[in-house]
Amino acid sequence: MILNQLHEIHTFKDRFRSLFSHMPSIMFSNKGTIQQMNDAAAEALGIQRKELTGKSFFKAGFHVIDENGKKLTFKYLPWNQAFAQKSVITNVVTGIILPDGRCCWQQSTSMPLIKDKKTGPGSIITIFSDITKHKQSQSQFMQYQKMEAIGSLASGLAHDFNNILTSILSAAQLLLVDLKGSQFQDCEPLKDIESVALRGAELAKQLLLLSRPSAPKGKTRLNERINDLKKIFRRTLQKNISLELNLHHDELLVNIVPTQLEQVMLNLLINARDALPAGGTIKLHTSLITFSATEPPPLANTKLGTYARIDLSDNGIGIAPELLPRIFEPFYTSKENQGGTGLGLSLVFAIIKANKGYITAESILTKGTKISIYLPAKPCKARHPAEKTKETSLVNGNETILVVDDEQIITKSTSRLLQRYGYQTLVAYNGKEALDVISKHKGRLDLILLDMEMPEMDGLTCLMKLSELKPNLKVITLSGHVSKPQMWDMIYSKSKVFIQKPFDVNHLLKVIRDTLDNKPPTSNESLSQATVMLQ
Repeated sequence: MILNQLHEIHTFKDRFRSLFSHMPSIMFSNKGTIQQMNDAAAEALGIQRKELTGKSFFKAGFHVIDENGKKLTFKYLPWNQAFAQKSVITNVVTGIILPDGRCCWQQSTSMPLIKDKKTGPGSIITIFSDITKHKQSQSQFMQYQKMEAIGSLASGLAHDFNNILTSILSAAQLLLVDLKGSQFQDCEPLKDIESVALRGAELAKQLLLLSRPSAPKGKTRLNERINDLKKIFRRTLQKNISLELNLHHDELLVNIVPTQLEQVMLNLLINARDALPAGGTIKLHTSLITFSATEPPPLANTKLGTYARIDLSDNGIGIAPELLPRIFEPFYTSKENQGGTGLGLSLVFAIIKANKGYITAESILTKGTKISIYLPAKPCKARHPAEKTKETSLVNGNETILVVDDEQIITKSTSRLLQRYGYQTLVAYNGKEALDVISKHKGRLDLILLDMEMPEMDGLTCLMKLSELKPNLKVITLSGHVSKPQMWDMIYSKSKVFIQKPFDVNHLLKVIRDTLDNKPPTSNESLSQATVMLQ
């Protein structure tokens, strides 16, 4: 009998020892001192056992946070709760912040080892599993949900705001055209109106980027574009900040339009600059990476395939671990006193997501931050500078253009503008009227400017009917916001060019002339423009 009991005890000890050696485990005293920890725990935390054995977490420079990022005092640590309650505390999620700033997320169970009934637990053993990757994926998913919720609110506001700005901007620029060469020289008030309207247009576009579920299709030569932007990059930085470029040896064709890539790069660069108040180094590196079953991607739910990876890193002040998950949240900023709006990184996040890419962030306090972007890509041949499209200043014409928009001010001002430059114009205020005008018009019709969001018959329905009635008729689509993501595929297939409202009239004239002459629209360097060639 006694031998059987001794055998059972030894068997239990062997099982316990095996469990303690293989599962990440730490044994605490009732004072919080670490009495023992196994190799699995040390490996999970990325430390040496001797760094913690015989010490408490706090004295060793470690901190513990809850799921909301709040630091826990000794009283609320799960192993201390197990002591206080003399019971097992299960499935507690905490983040352990290491002295170097890394955060390891753990799900733990703490069990008291009873010494005797009078003195209570002698030690607590905490067994945990590393859930850091799971937390990162969960954080990414929650970020997507937040962006969608805020985006829904932003999209409605931005659409109406865009139409108002288009009316103001068109009227101001039309007056400037009329006054050009006249005796009236004081055009500064009109130029101020134009400038403020363009600033408002930029803000409206940023709000739309928060909500747009899909982006205009386009491709950009990544290294070429970065080289084109080098001067802008360097002007953005103070003299005590150096910029190091290390671009992939082959040109990379990425799935993003040039203006959006420019906005992403400038926002990241500005954030890196602000993290270097005393100067330092920013490194920009591009590479080509293929994710497969044998080379899995860094984030869950990432599609396998070939991506261009853009790494932008700095050796600045870094970001606290509890704040890192929030950096892509709209309106979250650590620069309130410096005029920060909290839109920069959330716009980057929205743009990359819309272009079917992914973004990750790593940071260590006092060491720096690295943002990594993954965009679908493929290698391609670099272009010679002479191959780049040359711009032309010719914008006049004598063709007939139908302007279709439900906003009468926009329709009338656009029509007057085109007439100033020699064009013949027709107008309609919805898709149904446009089809009526076309059926009754006996003369030549060369081009249609077609708004997408209209009552009675929207632009997309009109576009589909036009493709049947007049398959060779050239159409330029315009909108302050494309509300339905499925509309994009139809716009791409039936329209020559898409222009984002509000537009600069000079740019509109240039795109109209290029389209009539069957020339591809040239890339506009201004961030306030978004023009995409669709065919």
